[in-house]
Amino acid sequence: MSEGHFRRLSPPGEAALSLWEIRGEAGLASRLGLPEAFPGRPRRVRLRDADGTLLDEGVLLVLEEGRAGLWRAELHLHGGEGVAASLRRCLREAGLEEEAPPADPDRCRFWRARSSLDARTALAVLRGRVDPALAALAGGPAPAGEEARRWRRRLRWGRLLEQPPRVVLAGPPNAGKSTLFNAWLREERVTVSPWPGTTRDPVRARFLLPLEGEDLEIELVDTAGLGAACDPLDRAAAEAACREIEGAWRVLWVLDASSEPAPELAARVAARGPGDRLLWNRADLGLRPGTPEGPERPDFTGAGGRRPQELLPALEDWLRGELGPPPGPEEPVPRGEDRLRRLARLLGEPDPGDRG
Repeated sequence: MSEGHFRRLSPPGEAALSLWEIRGEAGLASRLGLPEAFPGRPRRVRLRDADGTLLDEGVLLVLEEGRAGLWRAELHLHGGEGVAASLRRCLREAGLEEEAPPADPDRCRFWRARSSLDARTALAVLRGRVDPALAALAGGPAPAGEEARRWRRRLRWGRLLEQPPRVVLAGPPNAGKSTLFNAWLREERVTVSPWPGTTRDPVRARFLLPLEGEDLEIELVDTAGLGAACDPLDRAAAEAACREIEGAWRVLWVLDASSEPAPELAARVAARGPGDRLLWNRADLGLRPGTPEGPERPDFTGAGGRRPQELLPALEDWLRGELGPPPGPEEPVPRGEDRLRRLARLLGEPDPGDRG
């Protein structure tokens, strides 16, 4: 007969922290070597196996004790796979059975959050602050005026949080895209070379953009150079870059001011979206016409001897301006595809998937 049950509440895999629930009869804590703790008061614990080996240090939070002889607690530990394996072995040896983790997408969304804004809005859903607001909206007259604008803004932010905004670096070979990509991530993620074709496949990485005391996860994409490509590999790389551009939230066009862009590329830059921006690199070597119609003033300029890190404050200000103010702590931001679609229908908005 089982002495109790346990289950992992946080998503599987490596993480900074992991959360476990343990349930059993009164007295289970002492059999597991856990100290006494008052319900609702977290206590720091050292978890050991049967021979006294230290498994991990964490926090024990007793949720129930004494009600019909039931003891229920949460154990907060580090999230390494070694800790998880050791805990499972320890609890199974003590006679506990593991239950399947809860299939709760809202809980998983909260535990997988990578930015403070993502975590805050996901937690509001878990605490029941969003569904009642959506139900009230559905049960009343169609929103109009300022109320409709507020809800459209929340819908937009919900979409941005479900799929981090994708910012694509595009332009000709050797214009400085990969150097800027590495500088933005503050690590050497991609190879920088004076030879064309060094970057062929799109390279993705994510970073946190500071946003009014919080942060938001942004996906940054480095792409292959666009230009007059004859080699089949070059053509395939350019086609992949174009697909990234088409699916981007915003595009930063990075051009070399010391050389004339190919006509097809210049036409693409001239037809860029209203939220996209143009960066002239090596502007100290002579500004060139950027479009077939004539010279075009860039939004940002980089000099040949200027470090790319010096451009980051202005570039991040651009992204913050495109995003607008984040939702306040009391605003009900819908999370999850079902809620987003429901709100879009109530507002008469198109389905998620546009560039925002």
